[in-house]
Amino acid sequence: MPVAVLLAFMSFRMMGISANIMSLAGVAIAFSELVDASIVVVEQTHKKLETVAKDRAYARLREVVIDAIKEVAGPTFFALLVIAVSFLAGADAAGEAGRCSAAGVHQDR
Repeated sequence: MPVAVLLAFMSFRMMGISANIMSLAGVAIAFSELVDASIVVVEQTHKKLETVAKDRAYARLREVVIDAIKEVAGPTFFALLVIAVSFLAGADAAGEAGRCSAAGVHQDR
């Protein structure tokens, strides 16, 4: 997860975005969504492992984990996609609002 934050700040630097309160809030939201998706995967894996242990079906551990990930991968991906798309409009409006407020403050008289 620290790698994700590092990559975010590297892309900020490449795009010329400063680390202001809005961009840090976006990183915090993205980080929390990453943690949430990880929790969903861990819970599903734990559920699958309990089922395997209860049935005394000794499947390979790797196969059980991969099956659990496959079950939640689609819904998790689309949930994150919906969240990401919902922020696209706000990102555009924030840039426009920033330009409008900057123009109003720095008027030449």
